[in-house]
Amino acid sequence: MRPTQRWPIHPPPRHGESLSSWLYRIAAVYQLTVGELLEHDPGHRPVDADVLDLSPPAGLLAELARRSGLDHDRLRRMSISGHVPWLLDSIDPHANNFDTYVRQLSILMPTHRRGRGGRRRPSPGWRPWLPTEPGGRRACPQCAADPHRQRWILAARLPLQVSCPTHRCLLEPCFGYPDHLYWDTDNQLPRPASPAVVILDRYTDQALTSGTVRLPRRTIHSGMWFRLLRTLIDELCAPVHRAGPAVQEAWAQHGGRPPILICRPFEALPWTAQAELLTVAADTIAHLAAGDITPDGDHGCLFIPERVGDDFPPGHARRNQHARVRRIAVDRDQRRTAGERMDFLLADAIDEARRDPKAARSLFTFMRHGCRTDRELERLLEVFDGLDIPTSGFRGNLPPDLYA
Repeated sequence: MRPTQRWPIHPPPRHGESLSSWLYRIAAVYQLTVGELLEHDPGHRPVDADVLDLSPPAGLLAELARRSGLDHDRLRRMSISGHVPWLLDSIDPHANNFDTYVRQLSILMPTHRRGRGGRRRPSPGWRPWLPTEPGGRRACPQCAADPHRQRWILAARLPLQVSCPTHRCLLEPCFGYPDHLYWDTDNQLPRPASPAVVILDRYTDQALTSGTVRLPRRTIHSGMWFRLLRTLIDELCAPVHRAGPAVQEAWAQHGGRPPILICRPFEALPWTAQAELLTVAADTIAHLAAGDITPDGDHGCLFIPERVGDDFPPGHARRNQHARVRRIAVDRDQRRTAGERMDFLLADAIDEARRDPKAARSLFTFMRHGCRTDRELERLLEVFDGLDIPTSGFRGNLPPDLYA
């Protein structure tokens, strides 16, 4: 049996390139289509480009690794399935939970304020970041003009990035092939991206290519980044009666919120609405970093720099917005820690009172403070009975209120 022959010429994958784009460039070297390359060389039936970029067959990846000499995991990461479970929990449409993915974290508003009321729930087959309707491709005009950078990037198949992280210009809708693109727009190209959008897309590019994201406060895992970004988008789409001042301020900076955002989940929106939401998310992150918006969520402090430079003239007392926002976040963490410590201490006291009658009497003495009527004392005794704390030793002779 003859060993598998490697392709004599197989250009390496480019930064962020999708599997279908890479196979197209290899096929173009031999003047073949991708279907002909897969059918006549590895002996695999033709596979649609959407399948290649979503979840390519495992046997095909193994064969491509042998033909190219590239690592199997490197090829798998050129498809969306290669980023499971960080980008999404599963490729299976019924294995992703909306609340688990989107509502465990919080940035602008507390999680309890983003309840189910007032918003349409996603369909049962919801998958984060995967558009429900197949959309057109997007590409960077400057990358398309450079023969050494022509490619389809994987992030452009999803509503994840608005701009090219290399050239800092907007990704534009197009059709054709990586080396023969036709732009589906009347705008003058390229169009520069705003600094806030550039920063946001740089974070997403780090998540897709390196597995970590360096935020102003600390470095986080890519899995947390994708959920943070999707959480921020969900908060920006919150109903007006639930949205807090931070969300209202974010949209006020943008000039108002389109009504379509509350009617459909992000993945079901047209690209123009998705791009607008990502742009507002980028501006919101910039306002958080600048201290213009005070976050009410637990993770908003991740976007606030840890240290603030001394850029105020000496001898002039000016308000340091960065320090104020950071102090609010620290105070919130301290209150949460104190509350958790109090819960532990109370649980230990209840356990001790269940075992020791003296401890039970002492705990009752402490808890009865403020009980002014016989009915209130009876309610306290009922609470002790519900907690299995014995009250027979002092029920007939209740200890006095030492703080009365």
